[in-house]
Amino acid sequence: MSIVHAKCPLCGGEVYRFGNRRRRCSQCGHTYSIRPKKRGRKCARTGRKLPQLILLEKHSARQLTARYGSSSATLRYHVRKQMTAIVQRPVSLTLPDGDLVLLVDGLWSTFQDKYWVLYNMAIKPVNENLAYFLDPVQRCGRENARGWEAALSTLSWDLKERIRALISDGLPGFEAIARRHWWHNQFCHWHLLTSLESKLGRRRRVLGSRWLRERIYVLVREALVTTDEERLRLLTEQLKQLTGRWDCTRPLRWTVSEFLSRANYYRAYLRYPELRLPTTTGAIESMHGLLREAIGSVNNPEAVLLRATAFLRLRRSITCNGSVLQQN
Repeated sequence: MSIVHAKCPLCGGEVYRFGNRRRRCSQCGHTYSIRPKKRGRKCARTGRKLPQLILLEKHSARQLTARYGSSSATLRYHVRKQMTAIVQRPVSLTLPDGDLVLLVDGLWSTFQDKYWVLYNMAIKPVNENLAYFLDPVQRCGRENARGWEAALSTLSWDLKERIRALISDGLPGFEAIARRHWWHNQFCHWHLLTSLESKLGRRRRVLGSRWLRERIYVLVREALVTTDEERLRLLTEQLKQLTGRWDCTRPLRWTVSEFLSRANYYRAYLRYPELRLPTTTGAIESMHGLLREAIGSVNNPEAVLLRATAFLRLRRSITCNGSVLQQN
């Protein structure tokens, strides 16, 4: 076995020992260390729990400076670096076998007078009461069908094949999206009832008769849950008569007319009980409340997407109860 002697990194000449770890070139006289130590102060170890402390446990960077012995700016740098590492990891989401239900909703914010929307999607197995969140998709502009098409294009083909229903807030365009993918369409009851409840003011005469508004609200609530088709037909006729009165305001008439024209989408959970469809997007709304706290301190859309993705990677699931029909 031939011995290969070290050469000088500058001129390639032969070197000889010049101490324990140092060597010296016989031609140019350059000296160097064969195991150079890193110069400067050692980096402070911040650990990998900083994103959990900041995002999940709601600690501020200023509160953690004493624990880690660093400034707020340095701590924020380490948090941002570790969140980037979390986002760059391969996605590992294991779902049980069987049919799936897709819940969608958008979370919007404004930066420099421009709207930015986080298109959030959650997958709920039919036989479980948990919804698993996917990575959000961010787009500039208001929430629209084109943005949701771009967000749905990120889903894998195998996942789309297992989805049987779409739960949404009734935004225009979801009907066509569900029809294009051959999914059942369920609209959120909470958004409809909230729209009606905003018109139930007791002393707001501009909204028309209080008796009329409360009567319409009660009939709509019953029409959402009744399982008797004959009773549903009678409720529909009563709503049409009430909205045709002279003292029914135009916004209330529009809301009820929209419900009557899309009543099948609000009652899809009754038509397909085997899918146990949720009647609201409350699971995503609850997660949005947590997301607002996590991204409330940032001031640019890139940081919002980074924090939101890291947050949903750390807290992947949330409780989502499907509809359970009980026989009287």
